[in-house]
Amino acid sequence: MKKFKLVANAAIMGSLLIMNASFADEPDEIQENGTAYYADATNDLVYVIDVDEMQLEKVIQADVGSKPYPIDRANDQKTYVSTRNSYSIGVIDNFDLDLPMGAIALTHKPRSTSYNSRRGLALVSGADAAYSSVIKVNRDKVKRVVGQGEVWDPQVNTDFGGSNATGHPFWHKANRFFQLNRPAKKLELYHKNGTLLDSIELPTTAHHLLRAPASVYGRKARNTYFMALEGNPSQGVTPGLMRFKIKHNKIIITGIVWLDCSDCDPADMGGHHADISPDGGYIFMGSREGHMFVIDSMSMYIVAVLPTGTGSGHTRFVAGRDLALVTNHNDTFMTVIDTYDLTVVANIEVSDSCNLSGLKTIGHTTGLSPSEKYVYGVASCTGQFFRIDLDSFEVDTLDLTQQVIAMGVNLPTGVAYPIQGAAYFWE
Repeated sequence: MKKFKLVANAAIMGSLLIMNASFADEPDEIQENGTAYYADATNDLVYVIDVDEMQLEKVIQADVGSKPYPIDRANDQKTYVSTRNSYSIGVIDNFDLDLPMGAIALTHKPRSTSYNSRRGLALVSGADAAYSSVIKVNRDKVKRVVGQGEVWDPQVNTDFGGSNATGHPFWHKANRFFQLNRPAKKLELYHKNGTLLDSIELPTTAHHLLRAPASVYGRKARNTYFMALEGNPSQGVTPGLMRFKIKHNKIIITGIVWLDCSDCDPADMGGHHADISPDGGYIFMGSREGHMFVIDSMSMYIVAVLPTGTGSGHTRFVAGRDLALVTNHNDTFMTVIDTYDLTVVANIEVSDSCNLSGLKTIGHTTGLSPSEKYVYGVASCTGQFFRIDLDSFEVDTLDLTQQVIAMGVNLPTGVAYPIQGAAYFWE
């Protein structure tokens, strides 16, 4: 397996030696016994990876041309794969990977999924039109489809954020959920029976929602949310973070902060994901041009703007080490941030450069091992799964292209393209 080395200066290396001393009594090898699922959108495959052995365990074939993308765990038994170019959602049996991928027929293309464990329901939002399907997971059956079905038209909708008609789905309570209607630029609140309870217009399209931290908001956290606004580069609108609450089934906006800094050009910016720090005090939200904005979760003030990489998107927190690892989708490295003093610790190279138009360098979603020793992810356009050792910041890689070919599985493009995997399983 290929190894990349940490790119850091002497001062950073000194701090790492101090940090490593606190882990001196740990065994050299920690058995994590984990499994990761990653979708390959260009080859219509799903990769099942043994993260401890760094080996490809299984390749599951999706329908040709179906474009599997987000992978979401529905319950212990099932994992749903959003095949974004089909009118169905794929189903993987977690306990029998030899079974072919199943499918649940939909009336719209799937964007991504959110699971409601209290009701055993999966909410699947639309990729081609503003619909949401409610699925009874134990029967793999659609119970209801809601929404007006507005179609995303890139000639009309110029906001940053891609071609999907909805953002990520999100359950409010056991019986209510949100739909981020991107063509209409609206946030909609539905009852699971299909009734539209309320909606509000948004200044730009929105990518996803996150619930306010109970450690900061107390009981109010049950009805308080943050929403990542994507911005509109062509109109000079920066990304933003909106806060709102639900009261008597009404959506009430309670605050908004626009991501801005002295050396930021709105024409280069675009918002993606926001993530809350483990203590609930901060919200981290990256922007496309290469900055991470750190926002106080209560005051909604920007308290730090840190340099990251292009395509700055998801943030994975390592609570026991006071670290945050930032996925830079269009760069070759992940950025490590000290969450205590809000400084950049290092940039860790995880991929070679990639000049393939439209393909990401580093894929969506990273996994953190239970011991907090390793962070996992994918270098998408070079077809590699990687593991970062958080003691040394060394990177091990698994060449998925080589492994798939060795298994005798057809790889239509000739290169693996692992793009997103949200299903990590730990024994």
